[in-house]
Amino acid sequence: MISPLRNRRGGIVGRAIIAHDITHLKQAEEALRHRQDHLEAVVAERTRALREANAQLQREIAERRRAEEELGRYAARMEILHEIDRAILAARSPEEIATAALSRIQDLVPCQRAAIALADWATNELVIMAIKGRGETTWPAGAKSRSRAKWATAAHSESVCR
Repeated sequence: MISPLRNRRGGIVGRAIIAHDITHLKQAEEALRHRQDHLEAVVAERTRALREANAQLQREIAERRRAEEELGRYAARMEILHEIDRAILAARSPEEIATAALSRIQDLVPCQRAAIALADWATNELVIMAIKGRGETTWPAGAKSRSRAKWATAAHSESVCR
């Protein structure tokens, strides 16, 4: 700060200069700026790390859900197989066994039609034990054929599983 020095008549005879050393204030401001920059860098790094951790957790959650869904499908298939086992054990004839097995096969293997047949290679005889599906069939349960060519035709025309 500069102030004029005056004599008794009011004339300026000099000046008074008062100076304050603010070096420590400037150093404190600079230190504060450096600290703020450091903290901003720390926050940015932690934010990046949190985003990365969150993304990893989201991937793990999705993977866990897929695994749980797959486990649920597997448990459902096992339950269907167990039901088929119980029905087969309760059956008294080969036809009942075939019907029992076929009763839930479409739950395991999505298809329009399924059949269980016995093939006797020695006699060239094919016997349809059970058939289940949508629509009409040319090979009803109990149908027999002695022609291997017809077996191939039957297998092709009746196997519309997808």
